Amino acid sequence: MATKTRRFGQPEKPNSKTNVSAILPMTDHIVTILTYLGITFSSIVTVLNTFTNLHTGIPTRGAIYVLATTLLLGMWYAGFNSLTKRDNSIATRVLGSVMITIAVSLGGVGEMLQAPSPTLTITNPTTNQGLDLELDPKSGAGKFSVHGICQSSSDPALRVYLLLKPEDSSKWYIQQLPVECQKLWTASGWYGSKLHPPKADHTINVRAILAKPEDIGKTTEIERIAELKPVAQSDTVTLPILTVK
Repeated sequence: MATKTRRFGQPEKPNSKTNVSAILPMTDHIVTILTYLGITFSSIVTVLNTFTNLHTGIPTRGAIYVLATTLLLGMWYAGFNSLTKRDNSIATRVLGSVMITIAVSLGGVGEMLQAPSPTLTITNPTTNQGLDLELDPKSGAGKFSVHGICQSSSDPALRVYLLLKPEDSSKWYIQQLPVECQKLWTASGWYGSKLHPPKADHTINVRAILAKPEDIGKTTEIERIAELKPVAQSDTVTLPILTVK
């Protein structure tokens, strides 16, 4: 069969529409597969987030994650049917897009409702601020006060503990009178004893930690603060002792 030629004798190019129409279904199928692989991954991540955040004590956030998980799993099932039954109608895709959008949006709202990370700071005294200790004749220890700010809504059982480390020591001594995590908190610290009386030329380091009483237990001294499993801690404040009264 002779090849058709144009007016000027040049061979006519093959009809490109036929090739494009053959390629489009294959491309559409690949895109669909990749899309639902992404949905599957998102579903797994959202399920894990759901089980993690249902234990935060925030029902609203947990409910949002459950709803988002349900929508994503439903969309995964719809995608599976779409692949196996070749149901790629416009209505199915639009419905799927709406479900994905709702699920992802709800997941974002859940993240926004996440409780902020606990924070703990010492506001007074500040580093290098001299301390005036009030001596207790019975114990021989000098008493002082520490003020700070604590923000935590994740666990009401958390308590603020003061840790004290003399300048010439490698150990932190835990003060056994913790206080509740309030926006403005005040705790008492004790330094020295009858065997080791506090003196005006001593320097101590003070730090506050936020921890659970069961993690502290009856521990009175420690070298590594991380062993107490604090969920938050302040910066270290270095305090020279001015007077002991």
